[in-house]
Amino acid sequence: MSKKSGPLNKAEKFYLDNNNDTSLEELAEDLNRSEKVINTYLKSTNKLQSSNTHTVGNLMGSLWIEADMFGK
Repeated sequence: MSKKSGPLNKAEKFYLDNNNDTSLEELAEDLNRSEKVINTYLKSTNKLQSSNTHTVGNLMGSLWIEADMFGK
């Protein structure tokens, strides 16, 4: 089965916007799109995850560590 072509539709964009923790490969497979199209969209919306991206889990973990360090 060939990959879809053309611009992403609203449903695909919604899916990408709400699945930030999913790998590029999985997103492309789920939407039957090329990784290049997915990557381009994620870059344009600044949703592409980098190693410096803060998540709620990372931030909450930092708060717990600080609380332990200062006895709060």
